[in-house]
Amino acid sequence: MNSARPPPYKRQVAESSLDFLMMQVVTYFLHGPGAAAYLPPLSPRLRTVASRPLPPPLSPADAAAAAAEIRRRLEGVGYDVGHRLVERYAVEKERMDSDLEAVKFVCRDFWEGVFKKQVDVLRTNHKGLYVLTDSNFRWLGRVWANDEPTDGGEDGDGPGGGGVLGGRGKVEDYVVFPCGLICGALTRLGVRCRVTAEIAGGAKCSFSVQVIGG
Repeated sequence: MNSARPPPYKRQVAESSLDFLMMQVVTYFLHGPGAAAYLPPLSPRLRTVASRPLPPPLSPADAAAAAAEIRRRLEGVGYDVGHRLVERYAVEKERMDSDLEAVKFVCRDFWEGVFKKQVDVLRTNHKGLYVLTDSNFRWLGRVWANDEPTDGGEDGDGPGGGGVLGGRGKVEDYVVFPCGLICGALTRLGVRCRVTAEIAGGAKCSFSVQVIGG
């Protein structure tokens, strides 16, 4: 009788799962507490059939504060993920002695691990500013690929429009999490920084890393 056990089953997850999870994380924050600042007002018909009274509309100042808080929370989630995830890719690497080495590591190894490619262009002014450009940022590509015009018409928010994506929020919202991800990874590597993003059109995106102190 052959009592040999088969090799343990190796569980696998489709690469697209992370892409869609990121989109759902953004959607969760957009529709969570304080997300009213992002949502269009309900039509009179929907107001009539509402099961409970609607809260009063936010003032412009309160709406801006609510939007900033949502982005802060979303970026914080990305920061925590990046802070933990970079350890996986850097575990066998030697200590990085400069900010440039850490940024290059993120552009190559970290980007390859998360997005299955490397950063296309890295620029620096040698004064603590680094610009990482991805000409086809994977997560933005997913957003545009899954954006379908409603009511059979154009909504004026196609690639480069910077508008609202079918009720899922603004395209800029989908780079808040990656900004936190990059910042968390670099901070874990010893680089204190701020990260912002600029969408150049379609899925092309540039992340600006400003090193804090020195």
